[in-house]
Amino acid sequence: MTRRVSPLGKFVFGALVQPRTNDFGKTEWSCGLQLSTEESDQLATVVEEVLAHKRRNDPRFPAKNDNLRMPFRQSKRKNDDGEYVVDPDSMVWVFNRNYEVKRNGEPSRNTPPLIYDSTGKIVDGLQEVGFGSMIKIVYDVYCYAQPGGHGGVKLDLIGFQIVELKERVAELTPIEGGWVAERQEDDIASVLASA
Repeated sequence: MTRRVSPLGKFVFGALVQPRTNDFGKTEWSCGLQLSTEESDQLATVVEEVLAHKRRNDPRFPAKNDNLRMPFRQSKRKNDDGEYVVDPDSMVWVFNRNYEVKRNGEPSRNTPPLIYDSTGKIVDGLQEVGFGSMIKIVYDVYCYAQPGGHGGVKLDLIGFQIVELKERVAELTPIEGGWVAERQEDDIASVLASA
């Protein structure tokens, strides 16, 4: 497999730093990367090349894309009424990395995705990447087959480069006259003194 780098896009959903369990019970790191339709052409070309190669080398692989799971979908945005509608100008590309892999037939923890800053240096200790961050994804791509003529294309998340980091900060302004929790001592010295 050849490592590739996506175009710069917006991180719109997923779990890049801490893995999460998805709706199907599988724990993984994941990223939904929003790209314009023009920027998506690069990834679409890669997907088509990998599919063509798989079909040349595996006659059992489905000849058409109809029943295949693809790693992209049309993006959606809120309209003036607050409803989500299809955005014809952008796509969302999904990258995943399994938390658990089999090595020598035994399950073991996979390495997390590598995190790079904008200069290309590996970063340690980053706690979170907020939605809206501008990133590039380092990925591998492969096809897989399943019984019954199904299968798909997977974009395997290897790492990501942060160009612009958005932090998840939920700061709420105080509401005058609202409920206020009782104050508790946070000072460990005062807690130990009272014991």
